[in-house]
Amino acid sequence: MIVKMKQITLLCQTRDKESTLEELRDIGVLHLVPVQEPQGDDVNDVRQELERAKAASSALDLYAHEHHGLQHSHDHEAVSAAETVEKVSQLLQHGKELEDHREVLHHDISLLEPFGDFDPGLLHSLAEKGIYVRLFSASPKHPIEVPDDASVHILTSDTEGIHFAVTATSEFEMDAHEPPLPEKSLGVLLEDLENVKRELQAVESQLCDLSSEYKAVTGYEHELEERQAFVKARGGMGHDRAISYLQGFCPEDRVDDLRTVLDRHGWGLVVEEPLDASAVPTLVRYPRFVKPIKAIFDVLQILPGYHEADISSLFLIFFSIFFAILIGDAGYGLLFLGLTAFMRKKKPDAPSYPFTLFYILSTCTIMWGVLTNNYFGIKPEFLPEVLRNLRMPWLTDGVIESRNHIMKLSFFIGACHLTIAHIWNSIVIYPNKKWIAQFGWITLVWTMYFAACAMVVGDPFPGFAYAMLAVSVLLILLFMSSSEEFKQEKIEHIMFPLALVSCFVDVISYIRLFAVGMASLSVAQSFNDMAMRLDFSKVWTIPFIALILAAGHGLNILLCVLGILVHGVRLNTLEFSTHKEQEWSGRKYNPFKRSETTNT
Repeated sequence: MIVKMKQITLLCQTRDKESTLEELRDIGVLHLVPVQEPQGDDVNDVRQELERAKAASSALDLYAHEHHGLQHSHDHEAVSAAETVEKVSQLLQHGKELEDHREVLHHDISLLEPFGDFDPGLLHSLAEKGIYVRLFSASPKHPIEVPDDASVHILTSDTEGIHFAVTATSEFEMDAHEPPLPEKSLGVLLEDLENVKRELQAVESQLCDLSSEYKAVTGYEHELEERQAFVKARGGMGHDRAISYLQGFCPEDRVDDLRTVLDRHGWGLVVEEPLDASAVPTLVRYPRFVKPIKAIFDVLQILPGYHEADISSLFLIFFSIFFAILIGDAGYGLLFLGLTAFMRKKKPDAPSYPFTLFYILSTCTIMWGVLTNNYFGIKPEFLPEVLRNLRMPWLTDGVIESRNHIMKLSFFIGACHLTIAHIWNSIVIYPNKKWIAQFGWITLVWTMYFAACAMVVGDPFPGFAYAMLAVSVLLILLFMSSSEEFKQEKIEHIMFPLALVSCFVDVISYIRLFAVGMASLSVAQSFNDMAMRLDFSKVWTIPFIALILAAGHGLNILLCVLGILVHGVRLNTLEFSTHKEQEWSGRKYNPFKRSETTNT
């Protein structure tokens, strides 16, 4: 359920704004919206320090993992987290400068190596005495042409080119590449490179040693995040003489929390209905039986807009169905179920809803696998009779027939899914006459279902479906816009033929449930057949058989999981959401609070 919000304007005396913000942070219910852009030295200082702390935290985390298990010296003096951040920042900056210098040295060395070790300054000295020595590189296929009064000395040659020196007693021109020479000799550059490497190792050693302060630095980072939120809230307040004020949004059922401290602090409070729904943050409170789907929303980082619908219950139902059909294997479902139980035992203090989600998905997968007689891709004739008797003949008997039935089932699920979207739309907009257009869309969806079955499966297109098509088009065109809106929405009427095609494409796209599920079965059976070709009677082949089965089914499970992310999520967030007119434009409700305050 999307929690109803109230728009709040809170007024206080300017001299009390610090204590007001502290009290608000303790209450932790108000999502602040700056009245003005937060500015000032304090805002910039905290932002810069937080950036440095995050960089230091990331670096120390990296070194803590890269050098896990190594013995670090902890003889450095105890310092504050802020001092550690300063030291890490200096080391990171110094390390970057050293790496840049190392790149320059590598470049200069690569220029000089083909010509050997010499002092480039010597060439300038010789030129002052009338002896001109210049170094060139040329392609092996390119002939070397030098002036008559000059001589050539080949220094090195390889497949990439010829490197040579040309000497003369006067200035000359050459049709060859003359690399810019560094000021130092090759030997000095190599020595400098070794020194830079040693300095980099020293920097890494110090960072590795400081990695023991990682937790302290992350704690300091969290403190800075709280401080940043506070100075931004203070900087974003509006002012009018001796009065300061702030604005934000509060859940309707938490407004009384603000009112309880109103008199004690002398605040002024204005509670209004939000004027602009697009600016209101979204807070979703999930019923217990729906909350498992929050795990998917958290991963995808999607949230319905405040003015949109909470479709989490439907998302959970249909995602579970899609997951089961896309995986399609009872054996895999059992593996998921066992792994979920194992991880739950290992993480008893973790939130329960992600594990509950995987219990649901695993159970649905097992049920579908039992109905389709699919256990690790094992062919039915090799399965025990008790398992074969549990199958649903409509989904399993006859290769062509069963595949056609599953395709039709996929289209049927899609039509039901999209129908729910339009029924929901009609309920929301009733009694506006536009709800009749939604009935037209429902009729159109089922017309497209019959069209999909005819074009893909080969079923005859029923005669009454032509009448359905005509009725649906008529209802949509007549009631999709009121007479007052027609001029503004004229383009939608012009583009309506494309909407018809799009509706057909949306229904037929549910065939991905069949396609991915069949692909998963084919991959599993292919690896089983590969393993079966080996001789089971020979002991030495057993490890190879086990390896083929483990690698093959492991790869298949990985591909199935990717299929879930691509297809199972898409059917909910694209096809269904398009028909439901759901844009997932939500902005997360983020109340101004202390970190230890429990989320509302």
